[in-house]
Amino acid sequence: MKTMIMSMVVAAGMGTGTAMGAGREYDFTDPKGVNGMHLHLDTPLEPIVGFAGGVSGRVHFDPAAPRKTTGFIEVMGSEISFVNPMMTKVAQGADWLQLDLHPDLRFDVVEVVSVKPDGDGRWILDVRGEFECRGVKKPLTVKVSVHHMPGRMGERVQGADGDLLVLRSEFSVRRTDFGLKKDPDFLHVADEVHIRLAIAGHAPK
Repeated sequence: MKTMIMSMVVAAGMGTGTAMGAGREYDFTDPKGVNGMHLHLDTPLEPIVGFAGGVSGRVHFDPAAPRKTTGFIEVMGSEISFVNPMMTKVAQGADWLQLDLHPDLRFDVVEVVSVKPDGDGRWILDVRGEFECRGVKKPLTVKVSVHHMPGRMGERVQGADGDLLVLRSEFSVRRTDFGLKKDPDFLHVADEVHIRLAIAGHAPK
């Protein structure tokens, strides 16, 4: 699942302690292995909870030019799991994610359409992008909370020197839009997949 959410990329306006116009590229392959996404499918008969690790991606962020942000977030489909092991196996198989042909999910940023300050080093962005799952691409607009922390990489990764960019977002996609197996009445497996994302990117000096 090389993204989902997620080539999710973000940026924002005026970061404390960073030179004006000095954009940097943030790597979302987490050296601590903490980055992940929460998945929730809810129906009258069966609420289902899952998790996705294997997050990576690159986001170019300039605190002086939020609308020029570019990048992507990917998620490895093989890192998607559910509480029930059989459900995990089915989700990764031919009727669902079809990982042998489409191993990753990906979100690419197309445009940052709005930027709202949300405190020191924080912004709320509306990001228009393209989400790819199972080889199908669909437009998707998501709201992303961005926290830019210049010089604080060492507080998260011991011995490192650089900046942090933390992205948080909640959004939904419909699995039937991407050809995932249908439950005619959606009684056991919901059509809507709710995704909650919180990931940290690093830009070493």
